[in-house]
Amino acid sequence: MKSRRRMWIVVVLAASLLPLTVSGCGETPPPRPPPPPTPTLDERRVQTPTDFGYNTRVVDGDIHVWHAPHCRPIPPAEFVASVILTDLDSGSHLYLNRDGSVRTSPAPDYRTDAGRNRLAGVLKNHSLMDVILTPFECP
Repeated sequence: MKSRRRMWIVVVLAASLLPLTVSGCGETPPPRPPPPPTPTLDERRVQTPTDFGYNTRVVDGDIHVWHAPHCRPIPPAEFVASVILTDLDSGSHLYLNRDGSVRTSPAPDYRTDAGRNRLAGVLKNHSLMDVILTPFECP
């Protein structure tokens, strides 16, 4: 009788452990996808729009200037800056007031050291800054 009792205890214990062992045999989750690759300079140039309408122009090769719209009808929106300079090679942005002074809010968005140096060179070039700050004529 004791042997039957021991056998039933073993069977009950084995049956109670069976769900635990089966649950551990489930499928493993799929591996996480790798992070997207960092875009190359050419890919960044393609992703950077170069024409937003009458109030934009490309000056000095890869420097893009955007002026806040001022022609009627003026859209009911607030802009982060009156003038935005973009280095198309690096995607760096510099925010200016209408007088050419650099805005501190929002802070400049330098994506690379080359972009920082390029935009600093533009700020020092007075003839180029005259072209950049020239207001656009309304269409």
